[in-house]
Amino acid sequence: MKEKDYITIDEDFRLISLCQKGDLVAFEELVRRHDKEMLNIAYRMIGNYEEACDVVQDGFVSAYKNIKSFKGMSKFSTWLYTIVINLSKKRLKQLKTQRFREPVSIDEPINTGGDQMIVDPPSSTNSACLLNTLSQHLFFANSHYLAVMYSLSFVMF
Repeated sequence: MKEKDYITIDEDFRLISLCQKGDLVAFEELVRRHDKEMLNIAYRMIGNYEEACDVVQDGFVSAYKNIKSFKGMSKFSTWLYTIVINLSKKRLKQLKTQRFREPVSIDEPINTGGDQMIVDPPSSTNSACLLNTLSQHLFFANSHYLAVMYSLSFVMF
């Protein structure tokens, strides 16, 4: 480890000690020291700048709330890194499920985009087309959803 690294670690521990006593300015300095590194990590995982910014902000809020439980067994950056990684994984999971969920009312007629509305379920002649469309969309879904939808298709048709 380089001498500069030891100075940074010592300074982080000094700031953490102040934060644990309630010094908000010390925490702001920790944020300034580590925000770019944490944003880089979150962006590499999520691939979306705005989502990565939200994750990093949530990570710093979590770190601030739990700073008193930081024992100093590792570097602050390692502890913060773990928080940001876990929040990034959680956000990715949320984003993945949001993409496959589209609110649909089972009571409302289906709007076809024009002036037509479909009130009744599709006839058996359209079943093959519907099943083909469904399977194309499910190609991108994970295996759990695929198994559920596949079993549902037998009930529908």
